[in-house]
Amino acid sequence: MTYVTLRQENSESVKSTEKHSNQKNIDLTNKASYLWMLLFGWLMLDSMVIYFLPGKILFPVNGLLPVLIVVVYFLQNKNKKLLPMSVLFWLLVLFIGYISGAVLDVNPYGTAIKKNITSISAFIIGYNAIIKNTDYDKLLNVFIAVGLLYSVICVLALLGVSKSLFPVVYAYGFNEGVPIVRAEVTTDQNYQIYYLFPPMLAIARKQSALKYGLILMAFVGALYAVVQLQTRSGLILLFLAALIPLLIPVWYRVKFSVNRVWVIVVGIVLLLLFKLPAIIEFSSSMISRFTNSDMGTFWGRVHSFTYLFEKVYNPVWWLPQGMGEFLKATGNFPHSSSTVVFLQGGILSLAAWVVLVFFPPIKGVYYILKRKGDCFTSLIIVGGLISMVAAMSLPAPLFEQVWLWLGATSGVLYNINKKN
Repeated sequence: MTYVTLRQENSESVKSTEKHSNQKNIDLTNKASYLWMLLFGWLMLDSMVIYFLPGKILFPVNGLLPVLIVVVYFLQNKNKKLLPMSVLFWLLVLFIGYISGAVLDVNPYGTAIKKNITSISAFIIGYNAIIKNTDYDKLLNVFIAVGLLYSVICVLALLGVSKSLFPVVYAYGFNEGVPIVRAEVTTDQNYQIYYLFPPMLAIARKQSALKYGLILMAFVGALYAVVQLQTRSGLILLFLAALIPLLIPVWYRVKFSVNRVWVIVVGIVLLLLFKLPAIIEFSSSMISRFTNSDMGTFWGRVHSFTYLFEKVYNPVWWLPQGMGEFLKATGNFPHSSSTVVFLQGGILSLAAWVVLVFFPPIKGVYYILKRKGDCFTSLIIVGGLISMVAAMSLPAPLFEQVWLWLGATSGVLYNINKKN
């Protein structure tokens, strides 16, 4: 009788220990989820922090990322890997390519090392913010809040409200000898879209009336900003960032998703019927950019992209050559991330960039077409796709926002593969 009682007590003790251990693991997982989410939001705020800092104060917003990652790693379950070995391999290949460029004296050592570290850190944050996420809606709240904040700041700055608090920077340039002035707010006008599109992704999931209102405010503000900044690519990508997530629930056959699309379509038609002249007047400068422009910048981007294919077949160019020859031939830096990464890091960095940045959104779109995953995984894939497409026409191979979203996309692909 005593023996049976002891066995029962030991069994209850083991169960109690297992329950306590499981609860501890759940608490660590939840804590890790919030911490990675906060890092995602912090990185999204990088250009805003720099925008509001006085000019003489240099604060290493993205330079802090490796330190913050180490802190979060030790606060979470340290048995979990930050990245799969396959991803670490390609990140190492990317780094080796850029360092070889520094050895060949076509890249500054400091820039090559710093930008690689911050972009890799951004990838780690994006990846872990997804695979360790236990509350998708809270991450979407971060997208809505940060994107709306950027929209409001851009609108206030472009309206001239408190110029000392919300300054507009004017970038001066020339196009065939004709002076051109372009406004900038928190960053270069062509990069501003990275900070404006995230709230639109939340349309893919059911939201409260309040959140729909905030998303609409963010969209209207973002639309005003890209029109005033006269960024054609930004306008196109903003509409895609709103349209695709709107249609994703329809594709996944979510209940009442078709009704929501019809409500929005009717609203747009009514707006056009009653406000078309005002819309045309407001958009006149942007319409002119599409209709009366000489398309010089467009063909410049095409040439930047095709330049890669002119050189990639030549083994001599597989070693980093730098951007000197392109600069001499055109007078500008190449507006294509794939070309820049090839010139700065050679064939090694290009291969890594293709695997880590180009392929994940393409594979993600394939998964969406096969109806793998769900609305949340799909909206992250759309974010990665928007980021990758924007980077294809910008000299931004190591831009942290690109790597943040592509890390998130890779995390989504990992989760989908794990479930299937």
